[in-house]
Amino acid sequence: MNSYSINGNFIYEGYILENNGGLYQWNYTERGEKRILDHFATEKDAVEYALKKIKSDEHANRNFIGMYKESFGVEKILSELKNREIEYWTDSIPYGGLNDYRTRIFIIGCGIKKATDLIQNEEKQRRTTYKNNGGNSAKTRNSNKNKLWSKLKRLWS
Repeated sequence: MNSYSINGNFIYEGYILENNGGLYQWNYTERGEKRILDHFATEKDAVEYALKKIKSDEHANRNFIGMYKESFGVEKILSELKNREIEYWTDSIPYGGLNDYRTRIFIIGCGIKKATDLIQNEEKQRRTTYKNNGGNSAKTRNSNKNKLWSKLKRLWS
């Protein structure tokens, strides 16, 4: 699974879109080594490229809503997702050994906005959407720093 940084938030490993002296760069960082993969003359081109790359990452647009041991819990949630016409993805993983499988349920993309009430334990879920409207929103110290992220977010919605 990849991580993404848009103009400054720290990541240990993954893809970075940043403005470097007026030139926009798409980089990959791993173990402290940063490689420039592509560069762009305009912010618009850089944001469109980043959006295309992030959308093509099959894990980047999945929102984890829960992990279930019992099949009736899975069936209940999947039935509700189908009723709401929300696209989802599931898998089964060994949890407590080879005979103890759990089913994980992920909602694809912006469908998460229609299913917030179905998140199994909201306090422990990693936030995958950018917010800046109060509550437990991401606080911004520098509005210019998040300019690229805001444009990318608008294109995604």
